[in-house]
Amino acid sequence: MTDVDLNQLQSQIEAAFEKRAEINPNNADPELVKTVDTTLAMLDDGRLRVAERRGVGDWVVNEWLKKAVLLSFRRQPPRYCAGGKIA
Repeated sequence: MTDVDLNQLQSQIEAAFEKRAEINPNNADPELVKTVDTTLAMLDDGRLRVAERRGVGDWVVNEWLKKAVLLSFRRQPPRYCAGGKIA
C-alpha cells in the first residue's frame, strides 16, 4: 500500500461520521468507501490500533478509528451466514 496521510483519513472519517445517518449501501460515496476500506486494512494489518498503550495503565483510544469501523456497517448491506444470522 502506498503512503497514506493519516490526518486526511481522519478528517474524512470524522466528516462522514457527522452525516452517518444519511449513509446507506445505495448512496455511499466511492471516496468514503475507499477511505473506510483503507483504514480497516490498516487496522487489520496492525499499522493502526483503536486503543494504544502509552504506558503502564495509560491507554489512548483513537475515536476516529472506532468511527471508521461503525461507518463500515453503514456503507454495506448486512450479510447473512449459515443459520440465518446477520454477519
